[in-house]
Formats: sequence, structure tokens, C-alpha cells
Amino acid sequence: MEARAQTIPWATQQPEWIFPIYFENGNQEVDTVYIAYDFNSSNIQGIQSDSIYGEEWITVDTSKFHAYFTKCCNPFADTVIKVNVSNAEDELSGTISLENIILPLVMKWDVSLFRSNALPFPQHGSAPRAEAIVHYVGSVLYIGPDGSLCSPIDPLFITDSVYLYVDGCLREDTALFFDYLNLSPNSLTSSIEISIREWGVYTAIDIENQTKSDYFYPNPTKNYLNVGNSNKVAYVYDTFGRSLLEQKIDVDGRLNVSSLPTGIYFIQIGEDVKKFVITR
Repeated sequence: MEARAQTIPWATQQPEWIFPIYFENGNQEVDTVYIAYDFNSSNIQGIQSDSIYGEEWITVDTSKFHAYFTKCCNPFADTVIKVNVSNAEDELSGTISLENIILPLVMKWDVSLFRSNALPFPQHGSAPRAEAIVHYVGSVLYIGPDGSLCSPIDPLFITDSVYLYVDGCLREDTALFFDYLNLSPNSLTSSIEISIREWGVYTAIDIENQTKSDYFYPNPTKNYLNVGNSNKVAYVYDTFGRSLLEQKIDVDGRLNVSSLPTGIYFIQIGEDVKKFVITR
């Protein structure tokens, strides 16, 4: 399925591929930034350099919620960059600053754009050409809803097709950020780093180069974890450190976690501790 066309409203010329990221503030204020690819872009990192494609300084009301890309050499305090265009063929990335946030904050995107033929990444049959990872470490923000909670230490994976493995938070088209621990002020500033690469880079593990004791998949899971260490005892804890399960791993190296509800957990086998997610 080819992704539907997207445009940057103020661009003189549209880039070959455009990935809008939509934000909605807790008081319904909205804003959009755009990651784009074009073979003819200048790709000077950290500097506004492709105004023809909309990568230019735009005046905003800085007293209201707004999103923008962090770039060098801002000429005025009330101007920002909302487009990050690149000609890189291995990674499309940027740091997005968010100011005057009123929680909860909703982030949306069109995952079908990762299937576009305009992307510089190779085709993988019926799978997407791209996937993305988002880091927001250092923030007080969690990703909800509560049933599949992700903490600020969890990277956010953006895809509709997991290659094999995800060690973090998985969302297809929407992420809801909120202050799970009630630590944030009424209005806050935060930032996220997004990186878009060839499909499978972030959601794959190299099984051929791993020993059986290194196996740990699928993650997220529903009923079983393949952990490799047969006949050892595994201990499972919730995010508050409460012991929920003590179980001997079966001869096939599998652990039955079907009794646990949807959520985030930690498993300890010997001295090794890993995090995993259960989804129903």
C-alpha cells in the first residue's frame, strides 16, 4: 500500500518524502513538525539550510504550546524551524523541542508513510521500508494508557510490523504522554529525539550470532518468553519491585507468563535482569 501524499504548506517545493508529526496539547492546542527526505537537499546538520523545502525560520507565539526542531543560529527569540529535511540514505533524524506543554500530550503520525517508495531505504517484500525510534530520556513523561504503561527509560518504537523483537515501548500511530508520578509543573518544556531507519534495524536480533543463553524473545509477549536458560529458576517482578512469579524454566528454555496481566515487568535469572512487556 503506497502512503498518501503529504505537503508542507509554506514550502516553495515539496520534498520527495514528508513525515508529519502531529502534537495536541492538554488544552487542545495543536502543532505539527515535519521530517523530510529529498535527494537534492543540502543536509547540513544542525543548521537551517533548505528554505526551498520549508526548512526556514517561522515566527510563532512563544507564549503558547509549540513544537520545533533544535537548530543553530536562531535570528530572533520568536522564530523556530518546523521542517528538518535531509538527503541522508541511512538515517533521517532530528531533535524536537516542545514548549508550554499542558498534559496529557498526544503525538500522532501516519505509519503508512513508512511504506512509501520515495524513501531511500530498500524494499522488504510486503513489510515497510522504514521504522522509527523515539528517545525522551530525562523527562518525567510516561506513555500510556495505564494498561500498557511505558516509563521515560523506555525507547518508543514506531512501526506497524515488528521484524522480530522490541525492547521498549511499541506504538503504531499514537503516543499519549502524561505525568504518571505527578512530578511535573502545570506547564513544562521537554524534547524528544526521533530517528527513522531501514525496517528491521531497531526491531531485529541477530540470532545466528547469539548463544542459546542470550535468547530473550518475543518482547512484547502474550504467554511465553524464550529465555534459553533451561532448568534455571526465573523470578519476575513488577515495576515496584514486588515479586510476582518464581518459576523453573522448562527444558525448551521457555517461561510461562500467561498468568500475568498486561504491563511492564522485570525478569531475573541468576545475576541477569531484563525488562519485558506483556500485551493482551
